[in-house]
Amino acid sequence: MSVDVLLVVEARIASVQLLEQVFAGLEQSHGVTWRTVADREITPDDLRENTVPVIVRTTTPAAHLFARTLTQLGVPYVYYTDDNFWLLDPRTPIGRHYARRSVRRQLEEVVSGAAQVVVSTQPLAQYVSRFNPAVVHLDAAVNLDKYLPPLPRDPERVVMGFAGSIGRRLDLDAAAEVFLSALERHPNLHLEVIGPEVPALAHERVTTFPYLDDYEAYIAFQRGRRWDIGLAPLRGAPVQEYKTDVKYREYGAQGIAGIYQVMRPYAHIRHGETGMLASTPEEWAEAIDRLVTEPELRERIARQARADIEARYALPVVVERWHEFLGTCTTVGASGVDLLTVRSTVASLDFARAANATRLTRLWLYGLDHLRTYGVARTAKRTTRFLARRLTGRAGEAEAPGEAQAEK
Repeated sequence: MSVDVLLVVEARIASVQLLEQVFAGLEQSHGVTWRTVADREITPDDLRENTVPVIVRTTTPAAHLFARTLTQLGVPYVYYTDDNFWLLDPRTPIGRHYARRSVRRQLEEVVSGAAQVVVSTQPLAQYVSRFNPAVVHLDAAVNLDKYLPPLPRDPERVVMGFAGSIGRRLDLDAAAEVFLSALERHPNLHLEVIGPEVPALAHERVTTFPYLDDYEAYIAFQRGRRWDIGLAPLRGAPVQEYKTDVKYREYGAQGIAGIYQVMRPYAHIRHGETGMLASTPEEWAEAIDRLVTEPELRERIARQARADIEARYALPVVVERWHEFLGTCTTVGASGVDLLTVRSTVASLDFARAANATRLTRLWLYGLDHLRTYGVARTAKRTTRFLARRLTGRAGEAEAPGEAQAEK
C-alpha cells in the first residue's frame, strides 16, 4: 500500500507550492498520493490508514489544535519548516507576531510534539534540535523544466534584478546606495525589482513590479524579464543565517549570473565560478562592475551554476530523498490507534473556530504595521485585495502576519 500524505498549511505560499512540486514528483514516480488542506478546513476523511500528516510551517491555533489532538491520540505527525521563526526580525510584522508569548508557546508545542521535523537547511536542523532532536534536513527542489528553453537577452543593455516578498525591503534599503552608484557608472545598466517597493531606489532606470502570490506565475514573470545579473543582498539579520539559498536556485536555473551576500546560505557558492560573493559595499560594487563589463564571465558563471543546481536540487534528486524519508514515517493505521477513533475525534473539533479566535486581532495588528510602513493608499489597496479574495472564496491566501508573511 502506497503512502498517503496530508499537507496541512495556513496558506499556499511559495514554500508550500515548492513542496507540492516534490509530492507531485513522488506521485508520478512512486505512486504516493497527497493533498493540501488549509488547517482550518481539516475533515475526518482527510485521515486514512496510510496517511502521514505533515504540518507545513503553520502553528496557528487550528494547526496547534490538530497537532495536540494527534499527540493525545498517539498518532505521529511530521512538522516541516524552512524558516527560523524564533529569530525573525522584530521590526517586521511577522517578527512581532512570533515574539508574542502565546504564539511562541504554540510554535514550540507543535515542533516538540512532532514525531519528526523536516527542515530545509543544516543550520536550521541544528537550531531546531533544541526543541526536538528528531530532525531531518531535506532540500527543496527546483523543477528545471519550468526554465526551458533559455530566453535570449537584449545585447544593448544589461539588466540586474531582484525578486522577493515585501519583507525584503530592508535588504534592498541597505544596498540601495551601491546599486544607484552602479547605475551612474554604467549608462547601459538597468535595475528591476519584483516585490518590495524601495523609495531609496528612485531612479529613471529602476523599475518595480508587484509581487505575485502564485509561485509559478512569479517564476514565469521573473524569467520573462530576461535578467543578466541576479542580486541576493542580505542585511545580516540573525534569522538569515538559517535561510535557504533560494535566490541561487532561481537565478542559476534561469541562466543568470548572481551576486550573493557572504552569509551561511551561500557558503557553498564558488566565487567567480558558480556566482560572485560580496560582503562590503566595495565588494558589491566590484562584482557588479565585473559582471556588467565581462559578458564572458556572466556566461561562464551562469552555465556552471545551472550544472551545480542540476546535481544538487533537480526534482528527481530531491524526490528520491523524500521517498526514503517517507519510508521511515509511521502512518495513521500503523500507529495502533483505530482509524474510526481518530476520525470521530477529529470530527468533534472546530478548526474554523480555532482559526478565527485570534484572526481579527492578527489582522488588526498587521493592518496597523502596514499603515505605518506604507501609508494609507497602499494599505487601502491591500485591504481591498484581501476582501476580494475572501468574497471570491480564495481560501488559504492569508494576509495576516502568520507564516504566510515570512520573508522570501
